[in-house]
Amino acid sequence: MRAVAKLTLALYLCVEFALRLSYCQYDEDNTERKPDKVQCVENLPEIYVSADYLQFYIKKDQEEIVTKFVNYLTVTCSAVYGTNLVLTKDGDKLRTTNEDQSVITWSTSKPGILKSNYTCINTETDCKRSVIVAIIPALQVLSPKLQTVDDKFHTNYNIQYGSSMTVLCSGPAAARLALTKDGDPIITEYESNTTIKWFVRKPDLQISEIVCIDLDTAINSSVLIRVEPFTYITSQNEIIEPDFTNLENHTRIQVYRFPYNHQPVEVFCCGPRTVRLLSPDDNKELISESVNNTVVRALIRNSKIGTTLMSCADNKQFALMSIVHVVVTPQMEVKSSSNIRYVGNRYVMRNGDPLEIICSSPDIAQITIYKKEQTIEKLQTINGTSLRWFERKKHGAEIYSCFIAEIEAYVTVDTLPEAMEFRCMSHNMEYINCTWMPSTANIQFALYYFNNREHTRLCKKSHAYHEMFCIWYSSDYPGYLNDVSELSFLTQSCNNFGCSNQTFHIDHVSIVRPVAPQGLRIHSITSRGAVIRWDSTYMICAGKSLRSSKGDFLYKVEYLYSGTNPLEANSSLVTCYLRVCEMKLTLPCAGQFYEVRIYQRLKRAVGEELWSDFSSISFHTVVDYEDVADSTCNWEPRKTKEVMTYFTQMLRKETRLEMQQIKEKIRMLKKKATRLHTDFKR
Repeated sequence: MRAVAKLTLALYLCVEFALRLSYCQYDEDNTERKPDKVQCVENLPEIYVSADYLQFYIKKDQEEIVTKFVNYLTVTCSAVYGTNLVLTKDGDKLRTTNEDQSVITWSTSKPGILKSNYTCINTETDCKRSVIVAIIPALQVLSPKLQTVDDKFHTNYNIQYGSSMTVLCSGPAAARLALTKDGDPIITEYESNTTIKWFVRKPDLQISEIVCIDLDTAINSSVLIRVEPFTYITSQNEIIEPDFTNLENHTRIQVYRFPYNHQPVEVFCCGPRTVRLLSPDDNKELISESVNNTVVRALIRNSKIGTTLMSCADNKQFALMSIVHVVVTPQMEVKSSSNIRYVGNRYVMRNGDPLEIICSSPDIAQITIYKKEQTIEKLQTINGTSLRWFERKKHGAEIYSCFIAEIEAYVTVDTLPEAMEFRCMSHNMEYINCTWMPSTANIQFALYYFNNREHTRLCKKSHAYHEMFCIWYSSDYPGYLNDVSELSFLTQSCNNFGCSNQTFHIDHVSIVRPVAPQGLRIHSITSRGAVIRWDSTYMICAGKSLRSSKGDFLYKVEYLYSGTNPLEANSSLVTCYLRVCEMKLTLPCAGQFYEVRIYQRLKRAVGEELWSDFSSISFHTVVDYEDVADSTCNWEPRKTKEVMTYFTQMLRKETRLEMQQIKEKIRMLKKKATRLHTDFKR
């Protein structure tokens, strides 16, 4: 056996030496040669550039990125294949820091205005990737009436005529900055040490390119400013807000919707003397009148269902215009036993009440009423211009529409909102977070805590579709109460129709999520087990003292080894006494590296989400001869030291066995000699 053990050790050492030798290849001159090069197309290094709050990932086909003047710049280089990375700037090697074996980083503060070529080189494969980083002056436009549009070449700003305008240009030093307008210099003033300013109280109608130039490097940034006429609509001397506004080809389009036979509306066009109200199709001037030197007005009577387009344009520059789109919808009358509200060109009523819809048009043959985009066939004719639809009791949220000549009006059947799936979680008695889902969209909510008939508002927000939440901290006033056994909350949810209140009563202890176990430590380690100890958790919840030793906590113990998924141990073996908890853990294999994770949860807590985060501890079990001989564990030595330990133990055991055999032979010989001596005497 001793000879077999020595032979096995020699074979292992030979295999280990051969494996190490295989990692290196040598040329004929006995010099070490690098591994074969991989295809750079598939193994290019990656570059990340971050500047202030901006981050850029350099794509394979990207050659340049542009960012505005920043306070710091960071360039990160990484490669999956190989660990020898070098980062250069315009050919000069940079002094980098290593985040890990395959990532290097270079940072600088206040990089200034520059344009540099950064190259990430993997010296193991000679693969590299370059990117040009251009830092340009920061250019900002401010105005009370401003819209921003980004295209491929410029950032465009649309400003309404009559509004003031401020242009700010920032760089390393204000004295080295300049502004131009369409190539002509602009007289500016200093805003700060790094910023110059150009202010215009009332700019003329124009399309101008504003350029901010750094005089030291000639690097510049530019924007396109459009000062355009603007329009607004009034009805009965009150300004009406548009239903929505959008931009098309950098032109502002305002859309208004009015019901058939609505009060006449007036359209006002504001600009200099040359401004006119025109038809966008043929640029013919519409019937209008001048109010003063800068305003013209037109009247729309809303007597015909359809659309009307008008453009407020400058005769000298037709590209400078704003368009008004007036939509006259069918007249829609809605009746119900409950109150009906008209909000945002839609009617809102309570769910479950009778519903009556009357749709009117000069030509009844053109009227169609839809329910969920499906035509309603059975309609009652009231007179030659109206159709009626009636439902005795309406359930569910629905949208009805009155459709005439591709123009439609809506009626929405809505319900009072409710708070669904209301739940709360206390985080180690430090703060509590309550969440719930709204039953409808576009609502306002408020959360109250009440005790002894007193209500304390905790949160008030507006939300749409997404999950609601409210966090109550101990530092708030009044602070989160962790000494009461029951918590009572009231939710108030409101939409266009009204508000609904709901109350929720929660067992305080059952929603506490404690912190992870503290003070994990190893008490002892064997070849197939370990004793782990940690400090017992102590907290005061709902006026009750809770400690692990009193049985208020449950524990979950998991272990991992050899790349396996977490395996759960028998947590019933956990014992707690006074301030210490202990787990005698039985492990399947010796000579393995183990990670043990321990979670805790209050017994009264309900739900897997109330388990704490885990605390973990790692260790390596010892190796015994009997454990190594067990082939079911697939024991593999990590180091030569462990191999020597294993074979030393094996040789010692064989030696002990041989010594026992020799002693047994000596004992037998002594016994035989004694018997022979006795026979000889006889």
